[in-house]
Amino acid sequence: MKSKLILLFIISLCLVLPIGRLAAQDGTPAAPTAAESEPNDTLATADPVTIGNTTAVISPVGDVDYYRLSLSAGQRVYLAALVDSEYVLLELALYDAGGAPIDSAIYYWLGDEVVLSFVAPTTANYYVRVASDGDSWDPDELTGNYILLVRNVPADEPADPLTPVEATWGSVIDSTLFAPWDFDWFVVHGRPGDVFHLSLTMDPLLYDEGWLHINEVAYTHPYWSQATLREAGTDDITFVVPFESDYIIRVNHGWTGVWAATLAAQPYRLTIERQSLTVALSRPGYVAGEPFGMNDIMAKDADGEWWLKLFDGEDVGATAPLGGFEFMPDDSLLLSFNKNTTLPGLGAVKAQDIVRFVATSWGNDTAGAFSFYLRGAQAGLTTEGERIDAIALEDDGSLVISTFGSGAVPKQGGGTLAFRDEDFLRFYPSGPMPSAGTWSLEYDGSTQLPRFSAQDLRALTFVDDAGDAVYYKLAFLMATDRPYRYAPPNIVPTTAYPGDLMLARVARDNDYMPTALWMPITKTTLGFQRIISSVSIGPDWDD
Repeated sequence: MKSKLILLFIISLCLVLPIGRLAAQDGTPAAPTAAESEPNDTLATADPVTIGNTTAVISPVGDVDYYRLSLSAGQRVYLAALVDSEYVLLELALYDAGGAPIDSAIYYWLGDEVVLSFVAPTTANYYVRVASDGDSWDPDELTGNYILLVRNVPADEPADPLTPVEATWGSVIDSTLFAPWDFDWFVVHGRPGDVFHLSLTMDPLLYDEGWLHINEVAYTHPYWSQATLREAGTDDITFVVPFESDYIIRVNHGWTGVWAATLAAQPYRLTIERQSLTVALSRPGYVAGEPFGMNDIMAKDADGEWWLKLFDGEDVGATAPLGGFEFMPDDSLLLSFNKNTTLPGLGAVKAQDIVRFVATSWGNDTAGAFSFYLRGAQAGLTTEGERIDAIALEDDGSLVISTFGSGAVPKQGGGTLAFRDEDFLRFYPSGPMPSAGTWSLEYDGSTQLPRFSAQDLRALTFVDDAGDAVYYKLAFLMATDRPYRYAPPNIVPTTAYPGDLMLARVARDNDYMPTALWMPITKTTLGFQRIISSVSIGPDWDD
């Protein structure tokens, strides 16, 4: 529909197949196509139709089309009238064998489809009426071509949001959107800090777009994610659970604008994987009886029930408190420290440097080797305020940092770039890392978030969760060093305290839609009494 309903979820077909092969893979042949037979403007002259597509026309002005549909008791069907004009306004109605009305639907938008779903109570003939809604003086809105779509709804179709299919970590769901406006619903249970990685695979060329969407089942909080698949392949969402609840995943087509008789079933694959939220903390302590230090990284286990020590700094000679960290796609680890230190195999490491750790083992027996990834002095980071306290990687692998204080660095394109501790900077290396290079302002915290200039951005990681790419270009988890209240007009006020994780989405046009903050994940719901000082989304971790 033109309103482009928020669509949810994810899938992966192992191979991207052309449309014809997709239909064959599902085993569902394209629905047969017939043509309307006039006259059919009364119940008595109703045109018999079966499961399939019927091409027809509303003309002249005032034309009404009736269709007779024989159904068995308990048979569930989907009815839709699809128009080929952005102006035609149709009404779809259903009657029983005696001509008594059962249900009706009208357009939602100019040129939109009109849809009904029906379960036959008895074996009988039922009648479908298609007509212009008549609420116009413009003949272009009263006449035009349409397709009457009739589909059997599969018995196992998860089409009711009240009875979605239960899914779990590791689910790989091969299913089918049996009609252009079919919705499939799944439910998963999430706890604070769980990270769902959802992937949707389909060939949307038949219907223009595939949509994936996840939201809390009761829709009581303003936190949702969506992905739009516009080309054959796979699209993904990484969703960080803010509070314990059931979460609904929805898969459907976007608005197609299709005017064709080839409205066949659309196979897809939805994959539900788990990733780990990983954190470093500002003070030593215990979580679930497990001791941790300021140089350790904690992660949830595979059940999400309690926290494990993923990186033990003492084991590898990393004794200084961590500044920031980030997992790389190959599961190696980028690290900075909040003071100058010494590491085995490297020697002196400054607080403006970033090192890379390649593990041979994780956990309480952490082992591996360090190498330099960024030499701060080469890149223009030399002062006390330019110590690195947050590290993130964009999808293209670009390095992004934030610092403990203000500073100035070589600017991309020439000159000097001044920045503050609530900003984050993107690095452009001049050669293989570690390397000299220049910087750009990736995100200006003092202007893109109201009253954020008093904050120090202490934890940062990007999330593949930017929502509809039409509106958002970036999403990230962050934590600050002091309480922050976010209360712009028409948005639910949000207060985050030091160490709470906030999801931020950055609009493509900041004048049109400023950065949106969503419900914080509090450190206490995650099981911590200490402040979270750094965060990343890492590989699935299982002890």
